[in-house]
Amino acid sequence: MSPLIKNVTLGADPELFLFDPFKNEFVSAIDQIGGTKYSPRPLELDGFFVQEDNTLVEFNIPASDSEDSFVYNLNTGMELIKKQLPPNLELRLQASAFYPDHQLKDPRALMFGCDPDYNAWLGEMNSPPTCNPKMKMRSAGGHIHVGYELDDKTIDEQDVNKNIIRWMDLFLGVPSIIMDTDVTRRKLYGKAGSYRDKPYGVEYRTLSSFWLGSSSKMAWAYKQTMRAVDAASNNKFIDKILGSRIVQTINVGNKDTASALVSEFQLELA
Repeated sequence: MSPLIKNVTLGADPELFLFDPFKNEFVSAIDQIGGTKYSPRPLELDGFFVQEDNTLVEFNIPASDSEDSFVYNLNTGMELIKKQLPPNLELRLQASAFYPDHQLKDPRALMFGCDPDYNAWLGEMNSPPTCNPKMKMRSAGGHIHVGYELDDKTIDEQDVNKNIIRWMDLFLGVPSIIMDTDVTRRKLYGKAGSYRDKPYGVEYRTLSSFWLGSSSKMAWAYKQTMRAVDAASNNKFIDKILGSRIVQTINVGNKDTASALVSEFQLELA
């Protein structure tokens, strides 16, 4: 049987924090960066965009068709943003952070991106997290976008998307429990199987932005995503027993079961 999926590309829309090292505090990106969800601001190079997402900086990269281009585009996106920052600010890469009260006074800082996403294991909409206006914590996602074409147009693309996401939970979500030391973000975001259907494919929403910490971690994200796509493309499926182990590992943040799955399935850690 020929593979289902062809012309695969990867993209991402990571979120980053602004930090003032002189004042030793996190700074809201509002009115510092420009761009919005519906009108992102173009950066110097074609295909790169930036926007303010609540108090965070979010950027987009061009669709990448190789590991090298994926890593290059991510590093380039961050460098383009750094060049435009005021001299007193720097980018901080971490999964969650707490802001001082005076950085959250703007009403836009209270507008949380609580649009619902979906659960690939249950096939239903996730309940959005409760957005408490008094909450000082903000979290940074490292969502991966998979673009592809189906060789057989009669196949249900949504079923393919769910299968890709389940495999991404095994190849990326499970190792992230060991690699990503932050546990605060997972109280609100990052549940197993979190995804959104996209016109070009699917968006995996479980990971924080921890994997942008080095080129080797970016390469890891690319390789593991392609392993997931390859499994789905070859009509492989995760059975209910294994699926339950994966979901429990990610949702609870269980490092012991994550280590067991890493060993059992020879999963890679960056």
